[in-house]
Amino acid sequence: MREPVAAYGGGNGSGPKDDRAHLAWRDGDLLVMAPEAVLPDRCVKTDLPADGRTAEVPLLWHEPRWYWLLVVNPILYLAVARAVGTRVVVTVPVTREALAAARRARWLTAALLVAGLVSWLAAALLARAELFWLGVVVMALAIPVYLLGARFIRVRRLEGERVWIAGANINFLARLPELPH
Repeated sequence: MREPVAAYGGGNGSGPKDDRAHLAWRDGDLLVMAPEAVLPDRCVKTDLPADGRTAEVPLLWHEPRWYWLLVVNPILYLAVARAVGTRVVVTVPVTREALAAARRARWLTAALLVAGLVSWLAAALLARAELFWLGVVVMALAIPVYLLGARFIRVRRLEGERVWIAGANINFLARLPELPH
């Protein structure tokens, strides 16, 4: 494994500079990085000082052609995505508040899914169709809660040793150099 190298210019408290290698860039609104990149000590979500706090974020990427399975069977999609996907773990600077917000969103997602399942069970036991549909609505609400809050950052593309990541704060991205094309 290579030694982590800072991928951004120094000055203004943005961190060390190492001209040997650049391992993080911005590409529009995406963070592009090698998994071993050392990022500025600012929260990737809020651009507030991270005070040395980081989070290891596991990411899973697969070719977009597999998304059609979501329509056929979401459980089958999850199994195939795990089987054919590429896993990578990146370390990103983060504030305690940003981590807490993601944790709350994960708990809310889980609570909505459980509430939907309980509603389905009640619908079956009481033979009441409206409880089934209530469960469908409640479980459907879990999707945007998860997508908007629980997923800290999202992988958009994986190519060679570079990962394209969505969800980084635009001011955080401004601290990084543009991806050379």
